[in-house]
Amino acid sequence: MWFSNEAGHSVARVDTAMVERIVSRQGTQPTGDAAVAIHSEAVASLAAEQGVFEGPDKLHDAVLEYAVPMMSAEMKLAGLAFDKEGNLWTQSYHGNMKLAAYSMVDKEAADPDYIVKIDSLILQQACDQVARRMEGTTRDKAGKMSGIPVQQFELPTTATTLHRIVAGPPCEQSDSETSMWFTELFADRVGTVRLCREA
Repeated sequence: MWFSNEAGHSVARVDTAMVERIVSRQGTQPTGDAAVAIHSEAVASLAAEQGVFEGPDKLHDAVLEYAVPMMSAEMKLAGLAFDKEGNLWTQSYHGNMKLAAYSMVDKEAADPDYIVKIDSLILQQACDQVARRMEGTTRDKAGKMSGIPVQQFELPTTATTLHRIVAGPPCEQSDSETSMWFTELFADRVGTVRLCREA
């Protein structure tokens, strides 16, 4: 399972098999309220919006986090999605641009926001690092982005507050095209990135 960390400007992989093992070790006969406690800690750990993980350290071991390159320090990350080739797509936007929606900042002078494509190599890298953790050869919680191609697509609209992204159908049902659709929350727009696959 993968998720994005808005304030931390990162994407992360949760090793669900490891989570199941950790939770199952809490006791073979958990009480009802013990099960609730484990569940609430896991949710707090894996769904924190502001980049702060809470809960037992053992659950942290199940999370592998990748810092996504950003164009400036105030960038935030919105939703993520995978295309049919396994590339990870996410959205990087200026967090302070919420003010622009209320005419407190000049939208024309605002810095651009971006759709970000991370090559499918991130999937294999994550699997390799999880395997090393299981072998006990590493306890590094940070994923390695070196060697993984990243593309940034600048948007024509500024002050977007990007929100969701999803893989869409190819144009005219062509198998040679990747289509990603996204929403711009404060710009009240939808957009798409279309890429033709190399033959």
